[in-house]
Amino acid sequence: MVATTSKCARPAKVALASPNSKPHRPGNSKGHRLANLYTTTDMQAELVRNEMRSLGFHPDTIALSEQFISHFCALAPRAEKHQATTVYLRQNREANFFENGANGDVYINIGGFSDFDENSHIFVQFTLETLSKKRGAKLFTIDWDSIEAALDQTFSFNTATQLHKYLSLFDYFHRKQFGKGIGFFSKRPIIDLNKPPNLYIRPGNVELRAARTILRHPENLEQIAIDIYKNWDSPEFFYEPDTSDDVQVSDLSFSIRQLLTNAGMYAIDPPSLVASLHGWANRYISACFTGSEILLNWSYGMHTHAVRTAAAENGLRFGPNRRVQIGPVLSLYEQLAEKTILLISPFATTCVKTVESGNVKRLWKNHRVPDFKLIGLDAYITTYPNRPHRSWLETFYVLCSRIDGILAQTEIDLVMGSCGCYGLPLMDYCYKRHGISSFYFGNLTHLFFGIRQNDFAQYMSDANAEFWANPFHEISHKPKNFNLIDNGRYIVGE
Repeated sequence: MVATTSKCARPAKVALASPNSKPHRPGNSKGHRLANLYTTTDMQAELVRNEMRSLGFHPDTIALSEQFISHFCALAPRAEKHQATTVYLRQNREANFFENGANGDVYINIGGFSDFDENSHIFVQFTLETLSKKRGAKLFTIDWDSIEAALDQTFSFNTATQLHKYLSLFDYFHRKQFGKGIGFFSKRPIIDLNKPPNLYIRPGNVELRAARTILRHPENLEQIAIDIYKNWDSPEFFYEPDTSDDVQVSDLSFSIRQLLTNAGMYAIDPPSLVASLHGWANRYISACFTGSEILLNWSYGMHTHAVRTAAAENGLRFGPNRRVQIGPVLSLYEQLAEKTILLISPFATTCVKTVESGNVKRLWKNHRVPDFKLIGLDAYITTYPNRPHRSWLETFYVLCSRIDGILAQTEIDLVMGSCGCYGLPLMDYCYKRHGISSFYFGNLTHLFFGIRQNDFAQYMSDANAEFWANPFHEISHKPKNFNLIDNGRYIVGE
């Protein structure tokens, strides 16, 4: 198990001279060097205190501030040309809490904040503001590979959630300081869909939070299901905001309700809902353990680790998680060339028409779309309050049967999906049952086939909008409440 607290630099212990001792002469003794070290350390600590005061912090009233300052003194001010340019957030059990790097860069072991957990929000804010406003830092970034390597060696749920907490705090104060979330970098390989069959997955945060609740609090599911059906006709109940933060996920009802409102979990009564929740979670976790995860966002990765360690608490064991990167999103077109693709999506019919009409070749101003064949399987939209069958499990089995029928008649090279909480279980089924490469990228999959949505606004400056389709024109019965999911990101704005 990895230690939750990194090795930290401690202030040097200095032997003070007695009143009767002789004065030390420069360059003449070890005692003089120690006295200089004491003076330097003391001056650095006072400088840090003054920086705290100038930024509105009061070290005399903040618990453990002196201990924190002793660590922060490792980042002594440097000459202007050596000021910090990049701050790297990492986790390395062999490194100190704070370290100076080459060219003035700074390295921070985020696990070191566990010694100051009660006031970690204060010290994270101080660290970010001091390094950016006082020490010349221009970029903060997460060294994801080091954090993942540390988490891959632990089965501690608390370790995973603690590191998530500190990264989230940096992200929050980074947004306040720079107007955007904190970035990350990784040397994980770029996805290659031309390799032998594999399972590639992009888990969703809604699903991961729900899976975590099911794993860690199964005793609460029955009452949550009962409450859901007592309030089935109350949209106010279903869309009530979260009462906990994204790290703790302590609002258990919210995490399950979101699985219904945002991802498609459903059933006609409490027992069927509990059965579907367990059946879904088993399949979802199986996909997470089997697949190579597409690294899209650092917070997704932290939620995945929380689920994996929660599963370990239930006796499941796993090896290091395999992750890949997508690279430039639209470069994925190159890997679709000459393939026969099965697309599982509520909008599959519209996507097939876009491909067969040739409009897929006209979607972009500056991107070439290769030739490929697309076969569609229309998935059901089962987000609250839409219920096509008796439960999620029944709908899942219906879709598996239809997949079996298509694959019995057609040779498929790749399965792609965008279908909420059905996605990973169906991709896992296609890969394990039929040995076919399966790729789950979530809603971004629709981007490649010209589905017009609010979610794709950032890409539309390079798009020929007249060739993009509104998928609801192909659906005879528009699903209820679809516009309420994530503030309408999946619909076309008026």
